[in-house]
Formats: sequence, structure tokens, C-alpha cells
Amino acid sequence: MIDTTVLAELVAFAELCDFPCTKQELLEIADDEDAPDEVLDILEDIPNREYESETDLVDEAQKIA
Repeated sequence: MIDTTVLAELVAFAELCDFPCTKQELLEIADDEDAPDEVLDILEDIPNREYESETDLVDEAQKIA
């Protein structure tokens, strides 16, 4: 399970994204926005696919945590 602080950081990051986004697009946005390392780690671990929404991204992140 994702730590609540990291989850909050992921949600804050996701709010910056214009969904749908691919994993690669999410990684690029995270790099551009200087996202915390914990968020980058999550984005590197999620499956390589298109994410339809903030909820879709967070749900997938919680599966891998």
C-alpha cells in the first residue's frame, strides 16, 4: 500500500496532467515539474499503457505498491 504522503504527492502530480497520458508522457511531465523522487519511482514501475484519468493512474499505482 502506498504511504499517504506519497499518495498525496501522486494525486497533486496527476492534477497537473492533461489526461489521457501515456506512461512516457507522465514521466516527461514529472521530469519537467520536478516531481518528488517517490512519484518518479511509482511512474517508472507502472505498466506501459495509456492512462485515462487521475483515478486510473492512482488505482494502477496502488496495485503495484
